[in-house]
Amino acid sequence: MLLALMNWGDRWYAEPAGPPARIHHLDCGHDTHAVPACAHCGEPLTVHNTTQLPGPGGGVGQGTRVIGPLIAARESHGAAGSGPE
Repeated sequence: MLLALMNWGDRWYAEPAGPPARIHHLDCGHDTHAVPACAHCGEPLTVHNTTQLPGPGGGVGQGTRVIGPLIAARESHGAAGSGPE
């Protein structure tokens, strides 16, 4: 999680000279960055190969007026496995 937050800050708030810190992978000796990957198959996650579905604690309520109904509609239309609309 911290690496993802660093990537976001480096992309949107880094000074012209570059980011304030680098992530260095000790095993291979190279600088790197976080890459979100599927916990099941290991493939990189992108906006093009993922969608959002309701979770077990999800529901429509305060603070979910916009996103709650959209996600619920995807579940009711059998969107498991479909990409972005």
